[in-house]
Amino acid sequence: MTSGLEHYWALDETSGALAVDSVGGWESPVIGDPEDDTIVSGWIGNGRDLGAVVPFAAIELWNDVPDPEYVFERWTFGAAFRLPVGYVGGTDLYYSESATTWLWVYVEPGGGQVHALAGEELNYTRVTWTLPEGTLFDDAWHLVHVTGNGTTIRLFVDGEERDAEPGEYEFRPKSDGDGSPTLGWDFGGILDEAQIWSRAIAVGEHAVMWDGGEGLSAIEYAESIVRVVPEGIDGVVLIPRYYCDIEDGILPPLRVPIRSWQATVQKDRASYVQAVVPGIDRFIDDIEMRDSPEFVIRRSSVFPDGTEQGLFELARAPMTLEANTGWLNNTGTLTGYAQMEPPVNPLTRVLSGARSVASSGLGNQRVRARLDFVVRPGDIVNANGVIFEVAYINFYVTDTDEYMDLGSRAL
Repeated sequence: MTSGLEHYWALDETSGALAVDSVGGWESPVIGDPEDDTIVSGWIGNGRDLGAVVPFAAIELWNDVPDPEYVFERWTFGAAFRLPVGYVGGTDLYYSESATTWLWVYVEPGGGQVHALAGEELNYTRVTWTLPEGTLFDDAWHLVHVTGNGTTIRLFVDGEERDAEPGEYEFRPKSDGDGSPTLGWDFGGILDEAQIWSRAIAVGEHAVMWDGGEGLSAIEYAESIVRVVPEGIDGVVLIPRYYCDIEDGILPPLRVPIRSWQATVQKDRASYVQAVVPGIDRFIDDIEMRDSPEFVIRRSSVFPDGTEQGLFELARAPMTLEANTGWLNNTGTLTGYAQMEPPVNPLTRVLSGARSVASSGLGNQRVRARLDFVVRPGDIVNANGVIFEVAYINFYVTDTDEYMDLGSRAL
C-alpha cells in the first residue's frame, strides 16, 4: 500500500540512461545522460547530477504512453536536490504537460525566490515565494514539495510550509501535448527522490520525510502510513493520520513511521501498547541516546485542503524495542505497559459507527465502534442506547481498517 504515491523515482540506479519508477512502473529517459557518468551519491542512496552534462540534463518522468484522461485533481510533486554555492543560473523542477501548459517550480540564483507557474502560454498564474537569501544554493540537501488540492497551491521546504496561494490546477502526468511530462533539474544540481502523489500531502508528512535533514524515502513513508482511507464526518471528508513519537523528556521527541499499532487501555490496571516501525535500523542510534524513553501514539485528521486538525494522544507507555534487521526484514516492534490515570472529569460520549453492541444480564456491556480518539476508560459512552462506564478500550489500527472495542468490565 503506497498511500497515494503514484510514481516514485529513487534514482538509485548504478548505471544507465533510464530512471526506474518503482511504484508506477515507468522507465523514464534521462536526457543528456547517455552514459552513467552523472550518477552520484544522493540524499538517500544514489542521485543524478544533472549539472554534469552540457548544456543540460533532465529526466522525462513518464513512459511515453500519452493518456489525456490520466489526471490528478489533488496532487503533490516533489524531489530532493542539492545546489552548489555560488551557482549563477536558475534551476528548475518542472512538469511540462505540453508545449504551452506546465507546472514549473523555478529557484532563482542565490535562493532568494521560488516561483511556481501553472496555466497556458500568455495566460498563466505565477506564484512567487520569497525565501531567505542563500537558503537553497548552499551545497546542502533540501526537500521541496509543491501540492495542489483543487483550491490552493502550497510550497513545503525542509520540514516547513513556506507559503500558500490560490490555484485550481489539475495535474496530468501523461499528457498528449507537444512536450512530454518532464521532471528536470536544468543547468545544475543533484536530484534525488522524485515523486508524484495523487493527493496533497500535509505539512506533517513533509516534515516526517525531511526528518531534520536525515532523509526518509518517500516510498518508505508512504508504505508506513496507517489508515489512509478517507472517512466522512458531518459531510466533511477527513483522512486520519497516525504518528509515533519517542520521548524521554530531555531530548527532542523522535518521530518514527509506523506500519500498524494496537493498544489495550484500562482503568485501574496496566495498559499495553504495541507499534511496528519499518526501517528501524536508521533510528536505532537516536533511540539508544534516550534514557528510559516512552513511545506515544497520536492521531490527527487531514482536511481535503491538506491542513491538519488536532494531534490527539491515544496511548503511551515505557518503551521496549525488539529490532529485526536482515536481508528480508528491517522492522522494529515497540511494546510497553503503563498505568493509566482515569480522567478527573469523565466525559459522556455518544459513539458513532457502532458495528456491534452486546449487553448481558450481568451488566457486562461490549461495543465495537469507529475509533473515537477522545473517549478514555472512566468516561461514559452511549452506543445505540446502551450506556455504561468504560473499563477498557482495545484499539486496532492497520493499513486496511481501524476500530475499537470497549467494555464495562476490566479484562
